[in-house]
Amino acid sequence: MSINAEKRRIVLVDDHPMIREHIARILNKEPDMEVIGEADNVQEALAIIQTSKPHLAIVDMTLCDESGLDLVKILKVLSIPVPVLVLTMHDDSIRAERAFRAGVQGFITKHQSTKEIIAAVRLVLAGKMYLSEDMVGMVLKKLTPGQPKDVKYHSVDRLSNQELKILEAIGNGQSSRAIARAFTITDGTLSTYRRRIKKKLDLKNHNDLRHFAIKWLSERD
Repeated sequence: MSINAEKRRIVLVDDHPMIREHIARILNKEPDMEVIGEADNVQEALAIIQTSKPHLAIVDMTLCDESGLDLVKILKVLSIPVPVLVLTMHDDSIRAERAFRAGVQGFITKHQSTKEIIAAVRLVLAGKMYLSEDMVGMVLKKLTPGQPKDVKYHSVDRLSNQELKILEAIGNGQSSRAIARAFTITDGTLSTYRRRIKKKLDLKNHNDLRHFAIKWLSERD
């Protein structure tokens, strides 16, 4: 890289300071990259992006009680042409599909190596799409005709991001009290979410919902 060449400016959006610090350290070691801003919520991230006009935003899909995809949608509405690479703890095909439908250019998990993260960043900066080989396999398997899970769990795609997270919590065996506390919502609000989920999944009662959630978690990958 030429000494006068412009470094690629990157904004990090993650609600975990340790993760931001780790990713920033990785990227700032690259001679042609620099992290020029960090945020832990959608509004702060939007303000930084509008001001600094970065070449790339690396966004966590889950930001406290917000979704990183909300930022992607806002950027799209405002016609702000910054590519987005989603960096998430979750490695399921449903989230990957949702991210790309929202308009991201890449999807990578926090479980992947430093080398893979840098490779993903470079591909997206070059105007290409990135999805790990493992995730490509999951998505293709789901789209392959004849897969029994396609029909059985297709309705899960109808859930909102918050409903999807609550379904996961139910499948993981968390109690109603624990779920309400984790999502900072009241018992009444949680009951409303449960009703919506059951309606969208065409489930009759709480036991059906719990059994569905457990099986979905065990079979989705």
